[in-house]
Formats: sequence, C-alpha cells, structure tokens
Amino acid sequence: MSHEQIPTERLRTFFERFERLSAASDVDGLVAMYAPTFMIAGPNGAQVVRPADILRAIPQRKQLLDSAGHRETALVGFEE
Repeated sequence: MSHEQIPTERLRTFFERFERLSAASDVDGLVAMYAPTFMIAGPNGAQVVRPADILRAIPQRKQLLDSAGHRETALVGFEE
C-alpha cells in the first residue's frame, strides 16, 4: 500500500499514539515510531536523522518546551 492510500483511521491512530507517548514522555516509544533513518528539513537545510539522534533530541525538545511554559500537547483536530 502506498503512503497515499493509507486509510484515514490509520493516520488518526498514528497521531493519537504520538500524542499519548509525548504526554507520557515515553522516549523509547516515540523513537520506535520513526523509520530507521529519515530526513528532516529546517533552517539549515535537509539532513538525515537516525534513532540515536532522536533519542538525544526528544528529551531536549521536552526541556525546551517545559522552559517556555508548555504543559500539554493535544490532537484537537484531524483532517486528511
């Protein structure tokens, strides 16, 4: 099945799981949601990311959000 054919409910389930794992600060669970290598794009261009990179980045992301007063992330809507 191509990515374009993934049913809406599977996509919703993916994002709901991401929400739960983020709320629980479950780094290992979040890392397991990513492919073994993938690409991200940002202000400095595109780069390849590996699980070890994610293991370091997720706690840093949480720390940054906490320091900014962030308390919770919730999926409030979903539209394909």
